[in-house]
Amino acid sequence: QGHHDAFIRKLNVTYRERRELLTKAFSKYLPQFEIMPSQGGSGAWIKGPDGLNTQTLAENCAARGVLIEPGDIFFRKSSVASKSHLRLGYAAIPGNLIDAGVQELAQAYKSV
Repeated sequence: QGHHDAFIRKLNVTYRERRELLTKAFSKYLPQFEIMPSQGGSGAWIKGPDGLNTQTLAENCAARGVLIEPGDIFFRKSSVASKSHLRLGYAAIPGNLIDAGVQELAQAYKSV
């Protein structure tokens, strides 16, 4: 009956909109971070400035109610370079909260 296909199309639109909101918020509050290109998905891979320890950033973010995933665990070998990567999911975040979440992430980054 096409219900599944319609649901997938709706998810694609929703995730695309959220990614655009995320990209705009990072450009505004954290321009030194780079969001990696993606053809879809429910989260973004982000590279922070060289020397950033995203484990420490994740702890500071959690204290502010923002959850990020330090990216170095996804690399074959942890290094100073891999520790500056993070993954940020947006599947469960309403679009209207993304800007405020990135603002909190920016404040957590300032304290690192």
